[in-house]
Amino acid sequence: MNFILNTELSRWLRDEKIGGDREAIFLYALWTWCEKNAANEHNYHEGRYWSYNSLRGLTRIFPWTKRELENTVNRLRDAGLILTAKLSKDPKDTTLSYTVISEKIGVSPFRETVSPTGETVSPTGDASPSPSGETVSPHGDNLSPTGETLDEQYKTHIVIQANKNKQDANKDGQQENKLTPRQAMELYNQLCVDLPPCIRLTDKRQRSVRALFKKGITPEQLESSFRIAQSSEFCRGKNKTGWRADFDWLLDENNIVKVLEGKYSGSATPPKPSAPTKEERRYEHW
Repeated sequence: MNFILNTELSRWLRDEKIGGDREAIFLYALWTWCEKNAANEHNYHEGRYWSYNSLRGLTRIFPWTKRELENTVNRLRDAGLILTAKLSKDPKDTTLSYTVISEKIGVSPFRETVSPTGETVSPTGDASPSPSGETVSPHGDNLSPTGETLDEQYKTHIVIQANKNKQDANKDGQQENKLTPRQAMELYNQLCVDLPPCIRLTDKRQRSVRALFKKGITPEQLESSFRIAQSSEFCRGKNKTGWRADFDWLLDENNIVKVLEGKYSGSATPPKPSAPTKEERRYEHW
């Protein structure tokens, strides 16, 4: 079977971050089948013309695997560009029907669907006249595989898109609040000039940086620990052993907490905790 790739449609799907060539091919083919049914006034339900086929049948038509087809259908359905429904009156028949929501596609020839009476079908799921002249209501009919009416499917698409936008916004905000491992290494080398330089970003160091942020350490806290370590005489090697803090040591959560709490600030040797006075010891026993 020959397939038509509408390059304008493919480009539009990519711009909308819905899909690409595969989705464009499937969408155009489905639209063609529905238009043929419209010309023959066949398979008209809920104000739209539908095309039906089993997933096994679709795998014989398209050169894709079952998983690829499922992903393609799911992406288009989640984007609100197609609807799926079980229209057979036989409860044992689980074959899905598909229709294109042409109103939501911003390229030609997907503009609007016209009913046999010449009326434009509304994308809101309003009742439309059938070929026999009867009014078909979208309310109360169990048409979708999830038990939703077509009107409810439209609402579901809106909710899905809103949740997706919210998730994308949250991801963007999380990215803004984190340093990449390379940025953390560069910040260390820039601030900690008197400490051993970090010359290679190993896989272990990258994992350590990511683990810090997952544990709740903020970029501001990491930067503060770098600045404090650089200003600390003890961390710069002015101690009995000549030990100096380095990048790996400052990627340890416990060490960061100690630095931020001031345990390495001030004198070259961290002060030992003073013994409690006799008066203080009186209140240690409850």
